[in-house]
Amino acid sequence: MMELSVWEQGEQIGTVTAQQDGLFYIFICKISKHAEQLRRIYVISKWRVEYLGIPYPRREGAELQACIPVSHFPDGLTAAAAAAMPRGAWLPWCGEADGVPIRNGLLKQLEDGYALALLPEEAQQLPQWLPQAAEQELMGRARLVFRLDAAGCMPSIEMTENGGSTDEAQNFSDPFAGSVPSDAAPGDGDGRPGDGDPLEGRQADRPDI
Repeated sequence: MMELSVWEQGEQIGTVTAQQDGLFYIFICKISKHAEQLRRIYVISKWRVEYLGIPYPRREGAELQACIPVSHFPDGLTAAAAAAMPRGAWLPWCGEADGVPIRNGLLKQLEDGYALALLPEEAQQLPQWLPQAAEQELMGRARLVFRLDAAGCMPSIEMTENGGSTDEAQNFSDPFAGSVPSDAAPGDGDGRPGDGDPLEGRQADRPDI
C-alpha cells in the first residue's frame, strides 16, 4: 500500500492511499483540512495527471474512493493534488521540475511536450530558466509558464565564451495566451456510480479503462 499527501495551493490537506488489486489501483482519499470545500482530486504519475473524483462530505472530513487501471500510471504514483477549478486544459500538478520540488503548479499537455505554470515564488527556485518563461494570468493569479519537452525537461542551455549562458529558445513567445479553456469534461463525480457533480450539476463519470 502506498500513501500520498494531497496538496492544494501549496498546503497539505489530506492523504490518498493506493492499493493494487490485480490490474487496478484502489484509491481512498481522506481530506482533513477545509473539508467543507468542494474540490476535485487528482493523482499524478510524473507528467501525467489522472482524475479521481470529488470527495464526499462525512461527519469528520471528506472521503473519496475510486478504482483506476494500473496502466494509467506508467511512471508509478508520484503525487496527489486537489483543486476547486473545473477540469480543463490546465490541471493541478506537483512533483519535481529540474530537481526542484513544486507544490502548486499547473500543467498543460502540448502536442510536443508540456507547459508548466508556476507562481513567482516557486519559479524563483529555477533562476537559470526564468529568461525562458512567459508571464500569463491563470486562475486569477499571475504565473510564469515554462515549456518542457516530451520527457518533461527544460530546453538545454548553451554556455557562451564569456561564461554566460544563452538558451536555445531565446525567442520564446507565449503560445499559451488567451482565456483558460472551460471544463471540457462530460461531467465529474465523487467516485460513486450515479452521483452527480455538486460543482457542475452533471451526471458522474468514471475513469476510462
